[in-house]
Amino acid sequence: LENIIISDAKINIKYNNLNEPNYDIFKKTKSSEKQNTLDIKKISLLNTNLEITKATTELNINWDLHKALILINDTKFNIEANGFSKNLTLDSNEYMLNKKIDFSTNTLISKNSTDILNLTFQIEETSLQLSGSIINDSISLNVSSSNENVKKFVSIMPENIKKFFTPFDLNGEVSFTSQVKGTITKNNNPYFEMQYLLENGYFKKYSHPFTLNQIYTEGSVNNGAEKNFKTTTIVANNFKGKTKNGFLNGDFTVSNLNNYFLTASFKSAWDINELNNYFSETNFVAAKGKLYTESNYVGNVAFDNRLKKMFLNANHISKIKLDEVEFFYKDFPLKFAFKSLDGEIKNKMCFVNSSSSTISESDIKFNGEIENLIGYILDESPKIFVRGSATSTYTNFEELMTLSDLNSQPISTNNSNINDKIIDDIL
Repeated sequence: LENIIISDAKINIKYNNLNEPNYDIFKKTKSSEKQNTLDIKKISLLNTNLEITKATTELNINWDLHKALILINDTKFNIEANGFSKNLTLDSNEYMLNKKIDFSTNTLISKNSTDILNLTFQIEETSLQLSGSIINDSISLNVSSSNENVKKFVSIMPENIKKFFTPFDLNGEVSFTSQVKGTITKNNNPYFEMQYLLENGYFKKYSHPFTLNQIYTEGSVNNGAEKNFKTTTIVANNFKGKTKNGFLNGDFTVSNLNNYFLTASFKSAWDINELNNYFSETNFVAAKGKLYTESNYVGNVAFDNRLKKMFLNANHISKIKLDEVEFFYKDFPLKFAFKSLDGEIKNKMCFVNSSSSTISESDIKFNGEIENLIGYILDESPKIFVRGSATSTYTNFEELMTLSDLNSQPISTNNSNINDKIIDDIL
């Protein structure tokens, strides 16, 4: 047959629990008998609905093919098609819900295996290149893409993966190569690994907006030994991003997508006012100046109100520098200023190596230790504890005596009121 045209049809292909298809209905010819084969050269599908179900992997495909052309040469199939995917479900996970599709491929198909020599698959406006093989329920596929728009790429991701991106606004250009290998069953996922490059990226967190621009990073993703979200690891190397008036550079690894665990090393520069705006209920007003950090973080993270407690419970070390920082605390009338500060934060402890600051008219140089400062700033600790020494060339005692009005809870320093401590050090 030179050409078969199928128009306005419905095609149902089913595989039972024994992986037997419903189309294998022709009488088998004995090897001793003369074989009369049916040779089809071309099949054209017009406005045809295609449904494929497979019991062993819970595969369900429902596609409306506007136009498809299949050229057949023995076991070699050249296919070009375009249409609309109503759904593609594998093991209860939706991979292609209500998406426009367009693809072309050169494929070798036999009874139990399919070899994809090359496949260009366009979903909506995103293009993927695939090659590899499918043998029964075992797959070995290479998937790649170049310079694709991140926002559009996220929009075509499987529904169970797309949910991880809902708290963010993402954009940029991504290129990647990936491999998928293993057996697909109801209780088993194939192994997945990917190498990626992100350029001209943009990131914004919707709640308490945090924004990064001009993001560049490269790295890898794999789903680990158990081939699930728990053992998944995302690695970002040479990460670079710009804030409004600063930067964030470093390397990080995120593991366990069920309960994010972050291992990170960053250098950063922040505009204090911009950083202050990231906190929804900040106590600091009219803040300005610069903060420079070198940080290492090992611990859990979240993108909701759990983050503060996770941050305080993590293993966190930072070198910090403040430059020309000024702020008011709530509606307290005195202005606080740090001309400079050089220190280090280790978990709950803040070590001040040197500092030059003022409280309104009074100048104070301090070095020492401050405990629970980060917890106090994050409103997770009611008190801070100060141990150190201070010097001053001019002190307005009348103003400093009002420091106890900062909070209904007095700030404790080794069981002494901070006003007493400052006065004792000066005397």
